[in-house]
Amino acid sequence: MNDLLLMPSAVATNNSNRFEYADFEEVVERPVTKSHVSFLDANTNSISLDELKTQCVVPTWANQELTISHQDFIEAVHDAAMTFYQGESITAPDIRVSHIVRGRTPNALGKRASELLECEKTQFYQRMGTVHRRCP
Repeated sequence: MNDLLLMPSAVATNNSNRFEYADFEEVVERPVTKSHVSFLDANTNSISLDELKTQCVVPTWANQELTISHQDFIEAVHDAAMTFYQGESITAPDIRVSHIVRGRTPNALGKRASELLECEKTQFYQRMGTVHRRCP
């Protein structure tokens, strides 16, 4: 894949160092260089939407009011992209998470972490980033 860049062309006048801009534009094709490490890759882990749905709890505020879950937010953005780009293909979202918070179910509040059963453990992520791409 290449980027097309429109550049004004310069024309030398009278063999001097002065340039005047021509009345046309030159199309310069330059290859897109993709970094092997993107901004979102640093200090984050990849996770699927299914993993978010099955392994993560929805955090609440101190007054027990629910917050929006990462998975609900991602689905809402994905639905909005599909509606906006109606008739085009939208890839599944790329999801990156960090800052895991491990917790426990209310009935396991008095137990030590080493004594927790698997069904008593909970987790969610404090940070999440997602990318939705439109297929060309």
